Amino acid sequence: MEENGVVRSHNGAYDGTVSVLHVKGYLDTTAARELDHIIEAQFAAQRYHIIVDLDEVEYVSSVGWGVFLGNIRTACAGGGELKLARMRPEVYEVYRVLEFDWFVQAHETLEEAVAAFSPPLDATNLNAEAVVTALPPSFQ
Repeated sequence: MEENGVVRSHNGAYDGTVSVLHVKGYLDTTAARELDHIIEAQFAAQRYHIIVDLDEVEYVSSVGWGVFLGNIRTACAGGGELKLARMRPEVYEVYRVLEFDWFVQAHETLEEAVAAFSPPLDATNLNAEAVVTALPPSFQ
């Protein structure tokens, strides 16, 4: 069985203005709580431009979708945005059916997500070395 969790983040990439959180597996209740804590830690570090990379996510539970909705207001209050990127077709279909495009933007690539921030941010540092996020033992 594939392990779930937030596997790494590009903290400080894009001139220190964007955090990219890479998630894999199933964004179920346990993984969603971990993602929520990591997003809250980004806010505590004054990082309000967040992209959640869903390229390796096979399923998002209702709790997972709730994490995205629950953090939009805080991101906006800090002058940033929360965006989703690289959803697989089956995940994107649920996003579309739930009409989440009214609340959170989704992009096909990380570059597009970075470019869609308002005002536009610099995407030249996309290949910055990843910082491994500390995960509980169940995610390692």
